[in-house]
Amino acid sequence: MKTRMMSILAVAGILSAAIGVAAKEAKSDGPDNTPKVARRTRARTQTKAKKFKNYLLEKYPEEMKEIEGEQKQLQEKRRTLFKKAMEEISDTDREKLGIDSRREAAAKHRAAAYAREKYPEELKGIKELWKSNKKEASEKMRDLLDKAAKEMPADWKPEKGVQKRWRKNKK
Repeated sequence: MKTRMMSILAVAGILSAAIGVAAKEAKSDGPDNTPKVARRTRARTQTKAKKFKNYLLEKYPEEMKEIEGEQKQLQEKRRTLFKKAMEEISDTDREKLGIDSRREAAAKHRAAAYAREKYPEELKGIKELWKSNKKEASEKMRDLLDKAAKEMPADWKPEKGVQKRWRKNKK
């Protein structure tokens, strides 16, 4: 059983190496290096990986279930370790690592929504400035968000549909 497990892991290693080679080929500076070609190559690679995984599931179902179970356990261990670290980490370390708590992230989103609603002209100016001077534009944006956070009433809520508009604008 261990030899079968080792052979499965060896084949999985070969597959991951093949995926890495395909990814490097997709990133090369050849004439076919366009986003469309890269997506197609990535899709083909993913399809091959799925086919191989399905083959392994058919050929070695017990071993694959065991491996997947181990992966789920490892993922759960990572989650609990992450939660533990988030509770113990100091504010200065959070700043250094660039980690926001959910409350902080929600407050930033609310401030951004408030700024979009109350200062649309300033945001347009920052957007134009972004094209020529990103550093200055990011400083102005930070100042505007700080200003919006200070002025925003505690009970303020964004108008309905703001989040949907953000998602549409991201595309």
